[in-house]
Amino acid sequence: MIARIENNIQTGQIKYFDSNNSEIEKSLAEAEIYEKQQAVIRDQQSPAYIEQQKWNEIRSKRNVLLGLSDWTQLDDYRGNKETWAIYRQELRDIPQTFSTSESVIWPSKP
Repeated sequence: MIARIENNIQTGQIKYFDSNNSEIEKSLAEAEIYEKQQAVIRDQQSPAYIEQQKWNEIRSKRNVLLGLSDWTQLDDYRGNKETWAIYRQELRDIPQTFSTSESVIWPSKP
């Protein structure tokens, strides 16, 4: 199993080492890397992984929308803070309110 990789930028040479700091034959190391890459690709094609990625995108969008409305909760804001507070809470509640990424309905800005 690969524990460490050395990449000599000047020579372009790559060396692979195990946990005992013994150098691993390049072809074996590259085969191990290839297998790990294939496992990652398989995982990334699974429905659970795809759903998780969609939820990550939803949370990112939600965080941006919360950030863009932070100013509405400042002391010197003269608009309707309560309406904005409700909107912001609806944004925060999205992961708990919707069971799938496809069912998310974004709240409307006040």
